[in-house]
Amino acid sequence: MERDPLVDDAASRRLGVLVVSEDPAVALAVEQRLRGLHQVRVAMSAQKALVEIKREPPDVVVCDQAIAPVTADELFEIIATFFPKVRRVLQVEWRLGSGLGPTMKGLLERGLAEAVVDRAASLEHLLAAIRPA
Repeated sequence: MERDPLVDDAASRRLGVLVVSEDPAVALAVEQRLRGLHQVRVAMSAQKALVEIKREPPDVVVCDQAIAPVTADELFEIIATFFPKVRRVLQVEWRLGSGLGPTMKGLLERGLAEAVVDRAASLEHLLAAIRPA
């Protein structure tokens, strides 16, 4: 029998999720999808994310790839160094047929990101990405 990812016991624990995006629409979309299932906070920049993480480390950070001047790569490197227990999920906008680019592959290979998820991913895929392995 297949398990329902929305009801799975291991997945039922409410996680602290920090969403990082400079695009309010992207941040709001993720927050709305996860609200009710997890405790969600939003940071509109990498700098604000670091303040939030220092104040109260989340279980997982979902960071949009399109942030600057501190990039998602740099933010994940800082988090991995100083908050290694915080899961890091990169959120990207897939281009049709593009697959994983070298930056995304590098983040996964170096262990700086545990998962990569499309902005338009289903709730099931988003939940699978933020859940600890």
